[in-house]
Parts: sequence; C-alpha cells; structure tokens
Amino acid sequence: MEVLQNILLECLRCSYDNVNEKCSIPEECDCDKLVSLAKQHDIDLVLEHSVKFPKYIRRSLNLQRESNSNNYMIMLKELAPVFENFDKHGIKYALCKGINTAICAYKHIGDRRFYDIDILVDAIDLESATKILNKFAFVQGRYDRKNNKVVDVERHTSLFFLAYTHQVARFVKVLPQTRMKYMLVDVNHHVLWGEAKEKYESFNIKEFLTNTEEIEYNGVKFKVLKKEFALMHMSLHLYNDMNSLTMLCDRKSYFLRGFLDLYLFIKNNKIAWSLLEKESKRLQIKSYIYYALYYTALVMDDDSILSNISETDDFASIYRDFFGLTDTERKTWKHSLWERIFCEDKEAMMQDYFDEADTKKVNYNYYFLDLEVNDERTGI
Repeated sequence: MEVLQNILLECLRCSYDNVNEKCSIPEECDCDKLVSLAKQHDIDLVLEHSVKFPKYIRRSLNLQRESNSNNYMIMLKELAPVFENFDKHGIKYALCKGINTAICAYKHIGDRRFYDIDILVDAIDLESATKILNKFAFVQGRYDRKNNKVVDVERHTSLFFLAYTHQVARFVKVLPQTRMKYMLVDVNHHVLWGEAKEKYESFNIKEFLTNTEEIEYNGVKFKVLKKEFALMHMSLHLYNDMNSLTMLCDRKSYFLRGFLDLYLFIKNNKIAWSLLEKESKRLQIKSYIYYALYYTALVMDDDSILSNISETDDFASIYRDFFGLTDTERKTWKHSLWERIFCEDKEAMMQDYFDEADTKKVNYNYYFLDLEVNDERTGI
C-alpha cells in the first residue's frame, strides 16, 4: 500500500474515534493529493470534521457540504407530495440507503454526497407508485442536458430492468427553478439483486416493509426502515457492490464510503443485534450480512462490530476470499483487499478473472445501464 493510501485510511479511522481533537496530517503529506484521493472515495467531507486541513481546504469542503444539504432539502420537498399520496393510497414504502444513511449516520447530512433517491416498494404496488410519481412530474427516462428535458425510457430498457434487476427504469424530474436542473429517483421492488430471483418468493417485501417508522426532516415526513432492517438493506447493497461482475468494473466497487456508511450507521444508532441475527437467518441473508460486516471491520480496523453477530458456517469456504453473485460466477480473489480498494482501473483488473461469458454479461448490462446513468455523476 502506498504512503498516501495508508494516511487516508488512518484519517478515515479517526473520523469516528477522534471526536474531541482533530488528528494531524504528517508534514511530508501533500494535503491537496490527500483530499483528492479522499474525494475519489467520497469521504473528503467526513474527514474535514476530524482532520486538520488547511483553511482553504476547509472552506471549500464546507461550501460543498452546504450545497449537498440544500440539494437534499430540494429533493425531499419535491417528493413530499409523493409520500403523502403513497400513504393516502395505502402503498407501503421506505426511503432507504443514501438519504436515510446521511440523516441517521453522519454528523451533518451534507457530509454524504448523493446521486439519487432510493425508494423501496412491493412489486404489487409498482403500477400505483408509478402513476403517483408521474402525477408529480417524475418520468422514467434519462435527462437530456442540451434540451433540459427528460427523454422517455425505451421499451427494451424497461424490460431489461424488470427482467434482470431488482428495480425499474429510473425516474427523472426536471427542476428548472433550481441549480440542480434535475433529480433522480430509483424505485426498488426488492432488496436482493436480479441474480437472486429464485429467493424473491421466499423473501416477502410487503412483510419486510411492515418494519418501518416515520421520521421528519426539515418539515418533510417520510417512512424509513427501522434500524435493524435498514442495516440489513445497507449490508446487502454493499455485498452486491463487492460481488456484482458489472459493479466490480466500476469505480464505486470497493468504495471507502460504502464501508464508512455501514460503520457510522452501526456506531451512531442503537441496533438490536439479536433481532437482526434472528431475522437475517429467517430470510436466509445472514451470510451476506456477515460478509459486509467482516470487510467493514477490516477497513475500519475495528473487530468490535463482529462481536455483535456470529460467523456463518459457509463464510470461509464460500464467501470470504471469493466474489460473484452466483455459484457459476464465483471466483477466488488474487488481489488483496487494499489493491481492490485503491486500484485506479478496476475494469482492467477484472480482466484477470473474467471469461468470455462474464465479459458478455458485463457488456450487456452496461449497454442498458449507460442509457440510465448518462451524466449521473455530473448532473447534480
């Protein structure tokens, strides 16, 4: 591991423990390079609370934090009537992942950058939820920056998402009166991925969505998963990012922010671990949960979080040093954890593992996903 990477990890680990006194950066460290590396992993704003950065860096990060916070408020305001109509029509839902994590885990909501809003609904309510979103100008498609409009989703793209993923084609709303220009909403109908569809029937999402609670942020009320179920969902999301062949080619795979999300959520919330273990066993997802916690403990250098949950019998033989969402895809890692995290070209790294079928699958997925994520990281 390079010196700069090691310093970044040390700074990351003090982002929770060193709450009273900011840690110093070694004199020989280039602060601009450190912040640049931290930004690649979306953790620069968090580090500012616990690391002694120069004033010009603090000023820049504070401006970004406030911008993020303002954008969250805009998005929640736009979704407020959607939530009200979901409740009115008896649609069970949960606002999950990104924004819930930002509110419940981070010191400041603006510490966590965002790219979209995620909503979980039961598949049986997709049609009704879509009608309500359409009513408030959320349209499935992609944002056309040049013409400042939404280009409707093509039928084959909609079918791809329904057939091969756990979500529908994303919704976009143009916001002409704001600096954001537009916002994105992902509607998920399951917490497992498309490769696990054989488990969909035994995993009742409608029942899962009974484990919600209402919270209020800046005057907007909405439902989120209760802490234990939110932690399960976050863990599943991290597991998917670390095992999906498509995601492993993307810079977001082995993203330090993913581990930090999970770690801060655990540290800043009271989790009923016995309930989490019981429910994860019943839902047959405990191996995935333990996997996410195991790697989070390694990254954060804190084994204490593993004391809350017992190791699964199949962890060492099937999960620990392997990747892949299906048995036929599963392969053994040749790169270390740190090589995976700090690799600058993850697509090239994965060519050491992929066979012809793997490459074909990834290219097929990117064909459709590129239509969806066009300008995603630069649009907001």
